[in-house]
Order: sequence, then C-alpha cells, then structure tokens
Amino acid sequence: MEKVKIIADSTADIPKSIAEKYKISIAPLKVVWPDGREENDSWNPEEIEDFYKRISEAEALPKTSQPSPADFEKLYEEAIKEGYEKIVVLCISSKLSGTYNSSLLASKSFDTPIHVVDTKLASAALGLITIKTAELFEKGFGYDEVIKIIDEDVEKRRFYAAFYVSNFDFLVKGGRVSKIQGFIGGMLKLKIGLIIDEEGGLTPFGKARGSKKALEMIKSKINELIPKGSKLRLMPVSAAASKEAEEIAHVLSEDYSIATMQTALMGKVITTHVGPGTAGTAIEVIEWSK
Repeated sequence: MEKVKIIADSTADIPKSIAEKYKISIAPLKVVWPDGREENDSWNPEEIEDFYKRISEAEALPKTSQPSPADFEKLYEEAIKEGYEKIVVLCISSKLSGTYNSSLLASKSFDTPIHVVDTKLASAALGLITIKTAELFEKGFGYDEVIKIIDEDVEKRRFYAAFYVSNFDFLVKGGRVSKIQGFIGGMLKLKIGLIIDEEGGLTPFGKARGSKKALEMIKSKINELIPKGSKLRLMPVSAAASKEAEEIAHVLSEDYSIATMQTALMGKVITTHVGPGTAGTAIEVIEWSK
C-alpha cells in the first residue's frame, strides 16, 4: 500500500483531532501585527479562542501572509524523510492567496510525486475536501485514483462555503466594503452574506438585518446552488459564534438530507479578514437530488 502524505494549508480550519487522526500536516499562513510581530495560523482551539479575544480588542488589525516556497520545501523534505512516497497538497483558492503558487513552485524541486490542488475553496470547505482525500486513502484508493476524484470534485463544484459577517470593521479595513457602507451597516446591525464562488473568489451575495433574516438569506442562497433533497455533509464553522453556525446547519437540514455534521473553529487568518461574529457552514454534496 502506498504511503501518501496529505498536506493542507492552515486556512482549512480542520478540527485538530481529525488532523491528528489522518496525520495531515499543516502549512501555516501567518498573521503579522502592525508592530511586526508574527504568529503562525493554527488548528489549536486554545490558540484560536485567545486570538478571537486579542483581535476583538486590537486598535489596528494585523495583515496576513502566505507560506513561502521554502516553507513548503521543508514540509516536503520532512515527509520524504518520514518515508512517504507521494504527497498531495490542498491549498486555499489561488484567487484569495498565493499559497497555491508557493506550493507548486516548491514541488518542482523534487522527484517525489507531489500533486498540488488549487481547491478554489477556503476555511472549512477546504477542510472538508482535505478530509475526503484522507478518507479515500483510508478506504484503499490508490494515489492516481484519489487525485482524479479530487480534481473532478473541484471541477464539478461539489464543495461550497457560505457564511455571514457581523462586524463591518473587518470588511471595511479589508477593503470589502466602503467606510460609508460600514458605518450604515454597523448602525443597522446588518449581516453581509458571503460565498466562495465558482472561480474561488469571495463574493457578497446579500445583506440581512438580524440573525433570523441572516439564516433565511443563507438558506435561500444554498437553495439556488444545490437542489433541495440533495444529500450533504456539513461542517459548521464560526469565529466566536458557534451557536449561530449550528443554527445555519439546522435550517439547512429542513431542505436537505444531512449525512454528518462536524463543527470547526475559524482560524486566525480567515478571522483576520472577516472578524469574530462570523458564522457559516462548509458543504460537501454527497449526492445530487434528481
């Protein structure tokens, strides 16, 4: 049986227990504070919860940076030394980060087969496709079979991520909305719906006032994308809004057959861009309704 190492970048927001179960390695992106301090993104719950508190209280937001090709080369070398014969790397959408390019560039320095995937996803949706990759290997699928399935899943768009943002300060400072929109939105307590589109970009799709309307907004958007009655796997994900994420999963269960559910914490890098109070879910379409 082939020994294959799976590497995902840290924006996958995979629960630590699952990453450990499948021996998934992490390629950490970084958070860079205005004073120059750097810290790695992480799948450690204690670190993430502490970050929510610190970034909520920060006067100025940090920036984020991708892993370098040298960072990936180090991960590849470690995997090869540990006896892995082949490597699969799953990366955040190239529309959102240069992580994919760094990983691909680094792979060209090795004779070992390394397949790098631009998943066109982020956050827990990237987590779900990474977990599916691990499950396929666990079931005994070969390396070539697995990369064919995963590449087809990306092409046919079997994975989605939809969420809403509650704190306009992060969207304004990140350039997603104007200061005027942010001011008005903050006053009205509007929640902005965001989805990762078919090209892998982050696209606003609606706005709602209050949590109940936000749930309806998310549900309506998913109904547009996925036929009712389809069989789904969900991974609710949030930054300091776990109850709200679970509510999103619950309302979707009214229209879909939910195979499994798993909760995830939004990591430091994604949270830097959308802020605490963000709630959503990642979706894998296991079976389309006819």
